This record gives sequence, C-alpha cells and structure tokens, in this order.
Amino acid sequence: MTIRDLIVYVDESAGDDGLIDVATGLARRDGAQLTGIFPVPPMRLPLGYDPMMFEPLWQQWREEADLAAARCRERYEARTAAAGVPGGWLVAAGGPDAAMLHARYVDLAVVARAKPETPDGTTVTAADLAIDSGRPVLMVPPGSPAAVGRNAVVAWKPTREAVRAVNDALALLEPGAKVTVLVVDPGDAPDHGEEPGADIAAHLARHGMEVTVEVASSGRLDPGATLLRRAAELGADLLVMGAYGHSRLRERVLGGVTRDILRTAPLPVLLAH
Repeated sequence: MTIRDLIVYVDESAGDDGLIDVATGLARRDGAQLTGIFPVPPMRLPLGYDPMMFEPLWQQWREEADLAAARCRERYEARTAAAGVPGGWLVAAGGPDAAMLHARYVDLAVVARAKPETPDGTTVTAADLAIDSGRPVLMVPPGSPAAVGRNAVVAWKPTREAVRAVNDALALLEPGAKVTVLVVDPGDAPDHGEEPGADIAAHLARHGMEVTVEVASSGRLDPGATLLRRAAELGADLLVMGAYGHSRLRERVLGGVTRDILRTAPLPVLLAH
C-alpha cells in the first residue's frame, strides 16, 4: 500500500517545522502529491466592540491573515525545496472547519500537535480531523524525527476504530517494519479472545512486518501514560491508535485516553475514527 496524495496543515501554532519534514519524507518515499494548506483563522471580534468599527477590524484581520499565510508559505516552500519535493500550496478560507474538508480527498492528513493554550475553533486539530474527515490523520509533535514507520507501536483494542487505524497504518509502515502490538488492560475488553493481540499480529505479519505482542497492565498509571511510556522504552517512531469519540452538534467528545495522548504524545500518532 502506498500514499498517492497527502496534505499538511501549516499555520503559526506549530512548535517547529518537523511536521513539514515528515510530510515531505512520506511524499518523497511514495512519489505522492503533497499540498500544504494554510487554514485562515476565523475573525474574532472583541467583546463589546462598536459595530462602527467592524470595517477597520475586518481590514486588520485580513492583513494579518495575509501576512501569516505568506510567512507559512515561505517556511513550507523552503522545507519542500530542501527535500527536493514539489509541493502545492492552498490558502483555505472559511476557518478550520472549511479547511478540514480538504482532508476528505487525500490518503493522509498531517497536522501539528495543538498547543494547550490554543483556543477552540481557531486552528485545525488532529482530534477534529480524525472525527470529521473519515481519513487517517498523522499528528506530529514538536521535535519529531523526519522518518516514521520503521518502529511502530499499535495501541490494540478489538474495536472498529482500532481496526481502521491498523489498516491505515499499512500505508505508513516501512517494509519489514518492527511493530509492537501493545494490549493494555485486556480484561476491560472481553472481545480479545484467549490470546489478546494474536489475531491482529498475525494479520500484520502477513504484510511482512516483524511483529511482537505485549500485554500490559496500567496499574497506577492511566492507559494512555502506559502506552506512551512503553513506546518511549521501545524507541518507537509512530503510535497507531483508534480515535474514540463522536461528533454531535459540532461538539467534539473524545475518550480520555485519546484526549490525553493528543495533548502530550512526544512521538507522531496515527489516528483513525
């Protein structure tokens, strides 16, 4: 399985340009079409503003958005040129919700880890993308290495979301990649069967992966912390997991493990919902 087209969301909220390097690395590896997208932030009016001031405030917002888009494009084109990867560029007006629509028409969307202080609705987040786009989402935190998919950890549960994530991960994993199927607290999911993780491990092995199954107890830690700790011990460059939650009336509700990992994961995370 190969990636034929992918997008990377580039704005000024990312801690560094590592996500661009990850996206260009994947595009170069698979000969895929890469497009950088700048999601124009929504206009936010100050509380108690005078309606007579709308026009100058709107003009100021437009100028600031244009300058931010130009800065992001310069960063993006510098990184793609350095990697020798031709990349398209798109400014997506209409706020983050409109920008996320573009993820529905590609094999993969790459996005930075959202900063805790970022107000809701002001930027594209991995959680929103995973729930709304129907496509796999690669969340890249600051400081990530450019290459992913050589040593992966699969956060396994016998659920539809986890199955989808494993299937989507096949496009990112290198041939013969090392994959650890990590089952945390298997007693919480009775559908595991007699050997938790064995069936999905066999499936991955048939795709040529070097697979190991590990069963762990979270104990005094929460499951998300257990996953991240073990991924760090294994030197993993990718965590694969299902995004558990739903979207109702545009209000995102994610399970605690998914939410915590998206806030703190120090390695790239592939999400599927």
